[in-house]
Amino acid sequence: MAIQVSLRNKEREYTTILDSSILEGYNDSLERINPRLRKYLTGYGESNNQLTGSSPLMNVYLLNSGLISEDARLVTREDLEKVLSIENEFLGKNYVDFGLALRIENDSYKLNGLLIKVLLEDLRKRGIKLGKGKLISLNLLKLKEDEDSTYGCVFELNDKASKDSIKDLEEYRWDYSRNEGLTRAYLDGDRRWNSYDPRLDGFNSVGRVVVVSGEATAQKFLDNYISRLKKENDREIKKIEEEYSKRIDLLKVE
Repeated sequence: MAIQVSLRNKEREYTTILDSSILEGYNDSLERINPRLRKYLTGYGESNNQLTGSSPLMNVYLLNSGLISEDARLVTREDLEKVLSIENEFLGKNYVDFGLALRIENDSYKLNGLLIKVLLEDLRKRGIKLGKGKLISLNLLKLKEDEDSTYGCVFELNDKASKDSIKDLEEYRWDYSRNEGLTRAYLDGDRRWNSYDPRLDGFNSVGRVVVVSGEATAQKFLDNYISRLKKENDREIKKIEEEYSKRIDLLKVE
């Protein structure tokens, strides 16, 4: 599975599966937020030096945490379509969150009621009509702590959000979709475009966080991954050598 793929665009950007080097700093940062929200943000893990787990709540918090490079952003639907046309094995069987799908004002999934209300008000302030639904990139969002929310927070649009950056859901093909409320928008492990799941806090170990950055930052991400991989390999080699030495000692005859 590829770790990094060039988007071959004029900006010379690369998509990178984020490594787990930020995990300790991320978990430390959660100590400063309210316990209810902390519960929904505590979900990242690590496997083979990659950061595992993904949810809209965790990814938006991470994006705004200052733990990743300033010139890096989260992957978008357009980025994923491009990179899969270049390297179909990028991501393997892992899923990737890239946005929120907001369709109508009402939602039978009650946990999202307040979040919908806040997003609709933010859209109204920017003169954006909901129409038949909007796809909001995770890059256009920030979290605001809110005691009235089940999650302990709500999503707000950030300064990058505009009529041009927020897309109509009808512009895209969806393999699975829901006709109400607010859902996560993600590419699942079977390469299906999904805007059905309303669980904005849901995650599991096959989730990955993919970032897009310029060439210099992409190289730093790659160097960091290689360095961590080498250290892990060195530790494994040391363990093998120690075990070998013990077995040799046992075979020695006085």
